[in-house]
Amino acid sequence: MGVTSIFGAHLMDPLFSIVGRPTEISAVSVNQWRKSQSSKRARRSARRFRINCCCKGILASGAVFAVHIEGGKHHGTGVQIDITGDDGDLQITNTSAFGDVGEEYNLFGARVADTKMAPLAVPASYNWFATL
Repeated sequence: MGVTSIFGAHLMDPLFSIVGRPTEISAVSVNQWRKSQSSKRARRSARRFRINCCCKGILASGAVFAVHIEGGKHHGTGVQIDITGDDGDLQITNTSAFGDVGEEYNLFGARVADTKMAPLAVPASYNWFATL
């Protein structure tokens, strides 16, 4: 198990459930760093899994998609999903790939005529869980 299998399953499957499954796909997967630093131990250990995967392809609708899954980010960047449609763009981001408690997802959007992306509120109907 590694970054590509865990994040690929947890991010790409729901994404494809929303926008449709690919009819064509290609990918490149590499181990960018030969050593990693464990947060629990100060010793270095060799990585046994690939930590960088770029996928691209064509959806059944004819739309093009690209997904870049990268582990070992140094500057607190996590999930970023960009969706470009006929009427505008959506972007979902957060500071961690895991979306842990206290790490809010940010939603931005713009219509075709807009000059820049603006924050969007998540509709209350999507908040299925009561606030703890």
